[in-house]
Amino acid sequence: MQDGASHGKGLAKHVTDGDYDTHAKPPGSSFDYRIDLRDGETTRFTINSMVIHWGRFGDRFKGIPKEGGGWATASWPGEYVTSYRLEYRQAGSNEWLPLHVWEGRPVDEKAEGVEVQLLPTDQAGCSSEVIITIATHDIRDVAEVRIHANGSHWIGLYELEVFGLPSAS
Repeated sequence: MQDGASHGKGLAKHVTDGDYDTHAKPPGSSFDYRIDLRDGETTRFTINSMVIHWGRFGDRFKGIPKEGGGWATASWPGEYVTSYRLEYRQAGSNEWLPLHVWEGRPVDEKAEGVEVQLLPTDQAGCSSEVIITIATHDIRDVAEVRIHANGSHWIGLYELEVFGLPSAS
């Protein structure tokens, strides 16, 4: 898993820690996280859905809040995540297969089998927190999943949840 964040709440281990207040935030405008689903006993899973808690990184950075309302231009305004890709690897294979690709901000996603949920936020410079649910249609024998994302400045991810059941070996 990629890491190198400059503070404790931004470490890669937070991608799957179950805590929606922590996030993975590498020092840059892209990331590539791999999540090994195997637990020692179960080596393959059938995935039913995935939930990506983008938080503020799924929307646009508006700038610094101005006293009295509105937004002052920041020295680095722009998009957080501008594209992302989910992949999976089946048990016994080294090949990564595409699961879902989106070119654009997660907040604007309009793909079949994808639900976008917007939550109000008090985070400066952001209009909403974004949660994406992706129906995967029972992908079988999965050992690992991977998420790649790009943006126009520092980006991150609050949580990636994978839902499913162990597959028969």
